[in-house]
Amino acid sequence: MASLVPIKNSIATQLLKVVFSFYLILTVAVTLLQMIAEYTHTKQQTLEELGFLETTFKRPLEQAMWEMNFSQLRSTVWGISQLPTVVGVQVQDHKSEVLAQEGQVMSLEHPLEDQVYSQLFSHTFEIEHQRGGKLFKIGEVTIYSSAAVVFEKIQFGFIFLIINAFIKTLVFWILFLWISRFMLSRPLAVLTAATEQLQLDRLENFKISVKTQGRNELKTLEEAFQFMVNNLQIARNELTEVNQHLEKKVQQRTQELRRAKEQAEVANQAKSEFLANMSHELRTPMNAVLGFTELLDATTMAPKQRNHLDAIKTGSTNLLTLINDILDLSKIEAGKFDIHPTPTRLEVVIEELMTIFSLKLSEKQLEFVLSIDPELPPVLLIDKVRMRQVLFNLMGNAVKFTNYGTITLRVTFEQPDRSQPYLDLCIAVEDTGIGIAQEELERIFESFHQQEGQDYKRYGGTGLGLTISKRLIEKMNGTLTVESILRKGSVFRIQLKQVEILALDDWSDRGTRFDSTPQLNHLRSFVGQAAVPVTLPPLDLTPEAVSCLPVLVPILEKELLPQWKHLQTVQPVNQVRVFAHSIQSLGNQHNIPPLIQYGTCLLEYLENFEFADMRVLLHKFPELLQGLRGKITH
Repeated sequence: MASLVPIKNSIATQLLKVVFSFYLILTVAVTLLQMIAEYTHTKQQTLEELGFLETTFKRPLEQAMWEMNFSQLRSTVWGISQLPTVVGVQVQDHKSEVLAQEGQVMSLEHPLEDQVYSQLFSHTFEIEHQRGGKLFKIGEVTIYSSAAVVFEKIQFGFIFLIINAFIKTLVFWILFLWISRFMLSRPLAVLTAATEQLQLDRLENFKISVKTQGRNELKTLEEAFQFMVNNLQIARNELTEVNQHLEKKVQQRTQELRRAKEQAEVANQAKSEFLANMSHELRTPMNAVLGFTELLDATTMAPKQRNHLDAIKTGSTNLLTLINDILDLSKIEAGKFDIHPTPTRLEVVIEELMTIFSLKLSEKQLEFVLSIDPELPPVLLIDKVRMRQVLFNLMGNAVKFTNYGTITLRVTFEQPDRSQPYLDLCIAVEDTGIGIAQEELERIFESFHQQEGQDYKRYGGTGLGLTISKRLIEKMNGTLTVESILRKGSVFRIQLKQVEILALDDWSDRGTRFDSTPQLNHLRSFVGQAAVPVTLPPLDLTPEAVSCLPVLVPILEKELLPQWKHLQTVQPVNQVRVFAHSIQSLGNQHNIPPLIQYGTCLLEYLENFEFADMRVLLHKFPELLQGLRGKITH
């Protein structure tokens, strides 16, 4: 049998604490009531004794006062004050002047302390003299007693009450604890031992017996325990059958899930291909529309026709933006969207944004405040393209929804461990615009969600910019949060954790890289002006590459220059793609990095339907050829 639980942890002790608490309160209350009742009764007896003194001393006091025998009066007063129940006596004439006084009395001329006053109580009677058949009041006598006298009389009774209560409490504690341990703890120990010995594989022969009298709760618990054992035996048999059935089901479902997974992967692949094809098919005609509207914009038109053309340009630009956003969001949801950190100067990215939004800020007469922590490291390892895209969305929203006031771009950082090349970057875009209602803050990052009551004709938008921005920041191991007060402004805050700090050499090694990212091109087409000019890659060649130029340059002049001349009049997509691949192939064949970069960039413009930048870069081919020819001369 299991051993009993230590007495300090047993249920009996815990139950005793609860019961004893109430018992102790009751005992103390009853004892106090008895002491108060005893005190009140003794005090009343003392007052009665003071009344008896009136009968005894009234006549001698009357005679002494009538005869004005003050010596006898003081002697009598002193004798009264010596009685055990008396602490003071005061005699006054009919004018309330004190004739004699002994012990503790209440006197206005010489008041006692408050504590003494609170303990005194008295009995007062008048002294009268009969003359000529009439009674004349000649004075008044007050006999005092105190609580100390009363306590002295009942102190033994108080001590007896306290000792009695203590003994009863102690006996109650011991008896209750012993009985509880015998009637409760021991049967529970039997049940505990039975529980410890209970095993699923030996339920058939399990029996339990709690030794208790009568059909009490413990007996009921014993029967319930035995009933539980019987049910466990039945459940064990049923569980065995269910397990066998489940194993077959699991095998079947595993095969079904494997087939469903394969089907989902095929469907996801088809979805990705469909989105890529659809984006290509949609963006190609949209870029054509934008290209022709740019050509028409350069011609002379009537005002009404120009308004129609502006409407076409605006609608086409918005639709192209929507297509790009939907494609980005679909890539993110499909897990096909990767982050590519590169050494980046954050100041350069911000300077590009300032250039993009400077015209709009000037038109709306908004103040722009840029605050960058002066200790921010110059080069960080982040995805410059995606960071530019997110900041473009946030700045675009700030400018769009702010009609007056200030837009602030604030960059701060924290570096918890200075010995490690990492920091936590914080970028905040603050505005004094229309703000966002508190009930809308939780939904502002949902796809296709716009603030309730927003004037679509005035502000436009698709409701995807913030969704994509939040997903991109989360891909970069960060968070995008918003704080806003309606009609006062908003603060969008980017927090990037563990951003790597790079040395300046990491930047300079890539300083000649020809940047032609699709996202930057998207910014160009959206704003209507180049965020970064389209330039040729630098002609930095190794001696081995220069030695190949005498063979390569004639090939370029003979085979590719005629193709380029043809493309100056028309630019069919397939022929431009063939031209770019030819240049790329020749660059790889002869190890000429400028040709490789030129062909790669031309293909990127083509694949992202940035025909304006593609035409600019295509127009610079003779300049590139002339540069290579100059390398041969030198």
